[in-house]
Amino acid sequence: TIFRMQGREAAAVLAKYLLHPDEWLRSAIQQTLESMPGPVVVPGLLTVLSQPALREIASTFLLKYPNAAIVPLVGTLGEPERGAIAAALLPQFGTIILNPLLTGLDDQRSLAHESARRVLVDLVRQDQEREEEHHALQEIVRLFGDPLPPRARESLMSVLTNEFANVSLPVLLEGLEDVHLIEAVAEALARPVNRSALRGRVLSSLLEALSIEDRRSGSEIALVRIGAPAVARVGELITDRDPGVARSAMHILSEIGVPALAFIWTAYSDRNNPPRREAARAIFHGMPPEVIKDELVSLLISKNRDDIAMAVALLLERIDDETQMDYQYQVMVPELIDYVETHNVQETNLRISALLLLLGEQAITDHLIQALDDNPQHRKQLMYMFLLLGPKTHALLLEVLADPNTNLEFRNDIAGILSMLMAPGVLTEYIYKLSEYGLSSMSAGALFSEQLALALRALGGLLVSGQWHPLKLMELRDSH
Repeated sequence: TIFRMQGREAAAVLAKYLLHPDEWLRSAIQQTLESMPGPVVVPGLLTVLSQPALREIASTFLLKYPNAAIVPLVGTLGEPERGAIAAALLPQFGTIILNPLLTGLDDQRSLAHESARRVLVDLVRQDQEREEEHHALQEIVRLFGDPLPPRARESLMSVLTNEFANVSLPVLLEGLEDVHLIEAVAEALARPVNRSALRGRVLSSLLEALSIEDRRSGSEIALVRIGAPAVARVGELITDRDPGVARSAMHILSEIGVPALAFIWTAYSDRNNPPRREAARAIFHGMPPEVIKDELVSLLISKNRDDIAMAVALLLERIDDETQMDYQYQVMVPELIDYVETHNVQETNLRISALLLLLGEQAITDHLIQALDDNPQHRKQLMYMFLLLGPKTHALLLEVLADPNTNLEFRNDIAGILSMLMAPGVLTEYIYKLSEYGLSSMSAGALFSEQLALALRALGGLLVSGQWHPLKLMELRDSH
């Protein structure tokens, strides 16, 4: 009774005599310790844990106080001597150590971190030896339901996907049913796919999970994470008899994006299988343009003819779809125009320009005018495309020419282009006033430089196109 009343100090003294040679006294000491609360007894037991003679009996007593012993034992994992003892003892408590163990797994000290990781591995192996191999793994997976410290999270993920990759798959598949675990489980399922020995098994399991309603959403996320290695297998399901599975497969490929383009091109080109072709078209239309635009341009400027053919077909398909959208949601044509504006490789710029012309003026005119007006230093190569477009575009250029907000360089270019195509009255009026703008023997210099520059460009266009000739100029001179 006196010892119990003295608390921790008395417990620390009693712990030193756990193996007292007098049997009666030894029994009394142990009974007294057993009657004391865990928080009172544990500090003394931890103190004698490093003594070889008392290690076994102290460990036995510590196992009786899990609530009080686990946290301090985890705290000793970074110590050279007691850390190894604690690492051997902790798995014996079972899965209740997992939450406290997170502190050790997140410890920046390498010894503490590695010891905690070893405890985690030993805990799972202990379950396997007891033929309860899934219990510890299930509890580990459940930890991902709450935010975890980064270093601890990576350790848990590593154990699931490395040491126990072969046995964790059923548990991870179960985790697909819990909305709070899906993201972490998807990541854990995606990692082993990089190892060829496990790739087939993981992919097969995830594809089977698509037909299970409760696991479908999680399986989709996991397959999207896997990316390229999953494309071929998922592609086999885009025309599956189960509409839900087919929709999931299409959604997955659409989310995978660039790595799925080659498959989409192959399926899209298969005219002998209309359902598969239509599914491929739907997948492609579902891909966010910002995800695929750079890849399509890269394919278009490739030296590989197959890549070029794929890029042209897919771009035509995508741009045709975008023409049905509002102007601000059209992405591909502005992206192609921007490429020509920002790159100097003549061959590739010509290839892109050819594709733009192939699209037709309805698809490109507005974007082309906007790009050239926004950039005073625009590439002339784009400007000359207007020469190959039709009357609707030319009428629109006249409107832009008359707009005072149009940048000066663009207005001058428009004047030259339109004059090569026709002789609109607004431009001939400028030409007739050349002398008024300062181009005469009586003028010391240009009085209206902006108007003069535009008039000269218009005159140049008329002369280049042959609409005006020397005789016409002489007539104009004589009439003035």
